[in-house]
Amino acid sequence: MAWENDHLATIIQEFLTSADKLEKIINKATLEIIGDIKMMLYDQDFSRWLRANKLALQTELRSNWGVTRADQACEFLLEDPRFKSWYDATESRQLVIFGDVGHGKSVAMAFLAEMLSHKNNHRLPSPVLYQYYCQDHETGKPTSVLSALTYLLLTKLKGLQKPFHERYKQQAQELGLEPSLDIITMEDMLQNMLEKIDRPVISVIDGLDECDRDSRQRLLKFLKQYRKNLRDLRLFYLVLNSGPKRDRIIVEKALEALDYLSPEILGLLKENLSQRAQGSAIWTKMTIKLIQLLSYSTKSSIESFLEELPLPGQLSDVYTSILLQITGGNQQNWQLAIAALNIVAASRRALSILILAWAVALGLAPGVNTLEALAKKVQHERVMRLIYPFIASPDYDQPRKHQLRLTHHSVKEWLSEQPNSKESGSKVIHQTNYAPKHIESFMLDICVKYLLLDEIVQIELFSEEQAALGELPQLRSAASDDDLPREYDPNCTWEYFEEDMARFDPVDRDLGELFVYASCHWTSKLDSTEFSSDLYDVTQI
Repeated sequence: MAWENDHLATIIQEFLTSADKLEKIINKATLEIIGDIKMMLYDQDFSRWLRANKLALQTELRSNWGVTRADQACEFLLEDPRFKSWYDATESRQLVIFGDVGHGKSVAMAFLAEMLSHKNNHRLPSPVLYQYYCQDHETGKPTSVLSALTYLLLTKLKGLQKPFHERYKQQAQELGLEPSLDIITMEDMLQNMLEKIDRPVISVIDGLDECDRDSRQRLLKFLKQYRKNLRDLRLFYLVLNSGPKRDRIIVEKALEALDYLSPEILGLLKENLSQRAQGSAIWTKMTIKLIQLLSYSTKSSIESFLEELPLPGQLSDVYTSILLQITGGNQQNWQLAIAALNIVAASRRALSILILAWAVALGLAPGVNTLEALAKKVQHERVMRLIYPFIASPDYDQPRKHQLRLTHHSVKEWLSEQPNSKESGSKVIHQTNYAPKHIESFMLDICVKYLLLDEIVQIELFSEEQAALGELPQLRSAASDDDLPREYDPNCTWEYFEEDMARFDPVDRDLGELFVYASCHWTSKLDSTEFSSDLYDVTQI
């Protein structure tokens, strides 16, 4: 009996020990799950507060640059003594890359960022590296840049997330507005984060020349004032000059698109373009596109083409030659192409092929009053056929994907000089001023007219069934209770993130492709321009 009692006591003790271990395991797992949930909620809050959705396009841009880039043309930067001195320095310094328009500064910066990332893996302590591209006026605003830099730091250093989250909410209550919209607050919060980092920070900021003067001066003042906290802010300048070797490498890479030509012709192009490129990568790229467009394949035609080819300093002449060749000197084609390119240039978000086609159709047919009549005028294939050399990597298989952007910001400068119509021989027959203020007015007119089309006014946005489901949100996910939510990735596109979600598309309500853009952006156009629409039309919306 005593033996049985001792045995039972041993069993009980082992059970209690195992239960204690199990409790610790469960507590540990619970804490990890709670921590993961907190991190996920932090990520969602940071993404919303700091407008991280704008960074997805930058990731795509850098990916495209990596595909088309000739790495050998950038490797000389790694051997430059000024770059080596900058990287090996123990104190804060600034490295700035200068170069003429189209010389590949952005591509070179992306290359350096990749190489720095590899170098940092073998360095202790490992520096924190993040990069941002001011690709237009909107992303070049001080609040946009500071918000993006803050967000990128938070994704790299998880330990900063909780204190930032608490401070941001506190600031929001005190200010009564989003702190990310206040420059002084964001400068202070970013400085506070940088002071807490105990290792080097390399900040790659590209495209400051895309910012307006006031924004650029404000950003530079902030960066210089707090450069002691940033590993890469060093007072050093590196000019991206042209060189025969670099030009030859760029030309060789670009000529891969003409691999159907004979070796003799490719050799002729290689020698001629390398000698004339003067470091302009965009000139080389657009020249190759022009050769493709003209379908030159004989030696005599190539030689004649090269004799008349404008030099890189006359890049606008290259653009004009390309557009004249595409439009064939046809007035309507020229007008359509210029309107389409200006809409892409002035848009504050990437447009889809269909949205662009609908906007162009309405902009060039002001007398249209119905969606049905407008739909008959939409020619998205024609629009893309006329502008494709100026659009970066369009995916024609996804006409509703938000993807359209210009190949280079110099195209935007060239557009501001172009008339609305041309005849063969460059005779201008009708000129419309497409300066930034006027194109904003043009786009406002399009938005207002679209929202006042007969069907738009008459059709209910939500069907009766959708409205009923909106009142009963618990029923909307009843059919998919077993589905796990997609893990949030701040670098993914919205199309990917929303792929498996139930989505409401106004197109399904017969509201057309332009409804979402027009209804979301007409107010921003109203704030930034003098509109030519009738004031009564605006008040009707």
